[in-house]
Amino acid sequence: MSNFQKLIHGLGGLAIFGSVFSILIVSTSTLFPFIVGKYVFFRSMVSLAAVFYLILVLNGWRFKTDRFSFLKNPLFIAVSVFVLMFFLAGIFGVDFKNSFWSNFERGEGIFAMFHYFLFMIMSLLFFERDKDWENFFKASIIAGVLMSFYGFAQKLSLPGVINIGVGWYGRMQASLGNPAYVSAVALFFAFYAAYLLSQESKYWKKIFYIFSLVVFAAGFIFTETKGAFIGFGLAFFISLGYLLFKLPKGKLKNYAIAAAAFVILLAGFLFAFRDSEFIKKLPASRVLFISLSDQTAQTRLWTWGSAWRGFLERPIFGWGPENFSLAFDKYFDTRHFKGINISTETWFDRAHSVFFDYLSETGIFGVISFLGIFVLNFWAIFKIKFNNVFQKTFAMALPIAYLGQGLLLFDVLPIYINLFLFWGFLIHKSSHKSV
Repeated sequence: MSNFQKLIHGLGGLAIFGSVFSILIVSTSTLFPFIVGKYVFFRSMVSLAAVFYLILVLNGWRFKTDRFSFLKNPLFIAVSVFVLMFFLAGIFGVDFKNSFWSNFERGEGIFAMFHYFLFMIMSLLFFERDKDWENFFKASIIAGVLMSFYGFAQKLSLPGVINIGVGWYGRMQASLGNPAYVSAVALFFAFYAAYLLSQESKYWKKIFYIFSLVVFAAGFIFTETKGAFIGFGLAFFISLGYLLFKLPKGKLKNYAIAAAAFVILLAGFLFAFRDSEFIKKLPASRVLFISLSDQTAQTRLWTWGSAWRGFLERPIFGWGPENFSLAFDKYFDTRHFKGINISTETWFDRAHSVFFDYLSETGIFGVISFLGIFVLNFWAIFKIKFNNVFQKTFAMALPIAYLGQGLLLFDVLPIYINLFLFWGFLIHKSSHKSV
């Protein structure tokens, strides 16, 4: 590789690194400050990386054939099929223009999905070594810590941050503008930090990863997002069972059992005494009051009913990405109108569940292809030879946590970025020997 090619290759990798920092952008000059700047910057960085790669191709860069082995990887094929189904759902949906471009507020749709997919491909092409992906994780951790600090500044009502009703007693929105988004991406950031911590030998780096985990845990708690806590709980208990099964007898296993017992007892204590004034004043105490009868849960159930009826009308490819609002309007549940003195949402452009969103917008083919990715997720995880059992456990826990919180949340740019990053990482690890 010539010096010019090394420079272009480095710039391409830098653009991919830079794309993860899109979560920090708050474009105050736009109508939707927490959304527009992010997707403009992310798409620009990904497109720039693709341009640099094209320059390498035109400059006669010699390719190693094994660099393209990921194309045959079952997980890569599964992600590709899902993206294809997403595109076909737009073609056979009710409004292709809206499915392709989305709108100024959301910035999702087929055009966005193409960039997420391109982001994953460029990552696989530019990052050839395990070390590259570990550095990718480090960049994401830094972006996550800075995102969390923005949220802490909101909690403290510091000047210079957009503070939409947050304050000390409000749910933390950080630079994403929505507590649920923050809690979802915190799960990914925690995985990156825990993964690197488990193999780190240098003391100062261990301190950094532990500090990052504390920051992400605090941010996760301050979001007070019930769905995220459900996802975390599912991941914790399932992965804990696997870890205890795999750990050999000894002090480490005893410590793990003791830690698990403490967490279970603490959770049981908090739930048992959730009506006490002391517990109610604790951060995130609202997650202890999960009930299908509360107003938020009811509106979600009614919306899922509209999504289900929309799916039954168009079961093959659905209504098309970004067209859920059309199905919702047609099958509107009048129970959303509970009276003018009751605070409740009456209109949704998302089903507030990745499962019902993909079911209604992409039909049966979209849902099957989406869930198929996670089947192959676990195939890849159990195929990969991780450095230790903790890394395999963390890798297994993350998709469980994502799917758990996805029961009550839809996917947006910050989540998509980390989802495709994680898939790219698993594809890399299961396609190549560690280098």
